[in-house]
Amino acid sequence: MNATRKKRLSKFGFILGAFLFLLSGINAISEGQYVFAAIQILAAILNIGMLFQFNNARKRQIGEMLIFLLNSIIALVIAIQYIQSGTQGIQYVWLVTALLYLVVMLIKKRKTSSSNA
Repeated sequence: MNATRKKRLSKFGFILGAFLFLLSGINAISEGQYVFAAIQILAAILNIGMLFQFNNARKRQIGEMLIFLLNSIIALVIAIQYIQSGTQGIQYVWLVTALLYLVVMLIKKRKTSSSNA
């Protein structure tokens, strides 16, 4: 996969993450969970922020790792919230999302470590 395609795929991931967290944040507002909504909307904003260019490639890699970790934690919290509320099905989507963010983070970390060695 060439570098341009990887950048597009990465940007798509951040756009998708921002969209999902924004929708979930809006849903949390409608349920009166304002703090939880604010955290999700902040995650959406941070994902959108990753679409902009960084001057330093190392800073971008660290930023991506932190955003992936944050996304994973927030997706896990959303899944737990759905489990506690007794919904059927949607919690599994958020659990898979949390797991996928962790997997992507570990793959990127591994590639970064192997390219630095």
